Amino acid sequence: MRLSIRETTSTISICCFFLLLCSNSVGIAQADSFSDYFSDYECNQPLMDRAVLTATSSLTQRGPENARLNDRTQLIFCTGNPMNKHICTRWAFDLSTWTPTLPQLTHAVAVIQPEERTRLMKFHFIDDFLSSLIGRLLMRKFVSTSSGEPYHQVHFERDVRGKPYWVQQGQAKSKGTTTATTTKALSFNVSHQGSLVLLAGVRGNKDDAEFGIGTDVMKIEYNGGKSLAEFFRLMQSKFSPQEWSFISRPQHNEAAQLKAFMRHWCLKEAYVKELGVGITVDLQKISFAVDTTHPLEEAVSPLCATTLRCNGTPMTQWHFEEHLISHKYCAAIAFRNCLPQENAKFEFVRFEDLIEQNAAAEQPDVVAYCKQALLKPQKQHS
Repeated sequence: MRLSIRETTSTISICCFFLLLCSNSVGIAQADSFSDYFSDYECNQPLMDRAVLTATSSLTQRGPENARLNDRTQLIFCTGNPMNKHICTRWAFDLSTWTPTLPQLTHAVAVIQPEERTRLMKFHFIDDFLSSLIGRLLMRKFVSTSSGEPYHQVHFERDVRGKPYWVQQGQAKSKGTTTATTTKALSFNVSHQGSLVLLAGVRGNKDDAEFGIGTDVMKIEYNGGKSLAEFFRLMQSKFSPQEWSFISRPQHNEAAQLKAFMRHWCLKEAYVKELGVGITVDLQKISFAVDTTHPLEEAVSPLCATTLRCNGTPMTQWHFEEHLISHKYCAAIAFRNCLPQENAKFEFVRFEDLIEQNAAAEQPDVVAYCKQALLKPQKQHS
């Protein structure tokens, strides 16, 4: 991901690593509510504070080795009422299994709104272009499937802050706000790294208490220029003492310590992404106690006993899932004020599952756009 911060945001750049969080949450009630947005790959305001994180969404600088510091602190405490159970969707797409043909790409691009095509074309590498394209298709398919709105009629707009939101059919728009007429309430989030693109979404009813979801995926590897020990020394300040005692357990070899690090980082990103734009949190005040009932392995995923404390206060209105997706990727889902009806693994979907035929795919401008995209270089993977 590429760091992007509004000119009005005061930040302090220091010699440290930089982190970027993809903040891609969607809701559908009021367009001026944080939970009503998915930020597909752009979030331009600081999310964390003092050795703290900011978010955006370009793929090239994503990960915990990319930290950025800002200077505010605010925590959101959610405690109290019992949480409703909602239908949860967990989809995964493996880009390594798909080499797009020109006809496939034209059908995908044909359903993307013109302004989003412009955003996609700004990516230098085809890998990033395709990750973002699949993310948009996952969102469109989820909204259509969950709401019953026809696939080609799903429409997104952006508010004055540049945040996209789903415009429902029959929604009345006035002065930047919207009034929902559906009985459905949706929240979803997209994350991607390496060859994986994930979507996690929940569906409830309009009269349910407000809820939301965040997700994140991290590849369990470290390719930084410094040694892993030096990387850990620099990053220790981003974790609570309790978290770091688990990550750095001396009985763990480097591979086990890196896996523990990525588990915690995934949880922090998923949580912060659901908190939304403009909320700042001191990373050390976000303390996770990961589920230790079983080792995090693909066969037993998801683990669901992970808990969170902020400033020592239990966050009882949050529920977390931890997933291992193959041996290479860990993922986390943060549920705010809701529970999934069942604990399940991510379901891998194919390109054909996400697309519907569209006559616009044969338009000359769409074909020319896709031919240009296919000329983009591929990343050199180590």
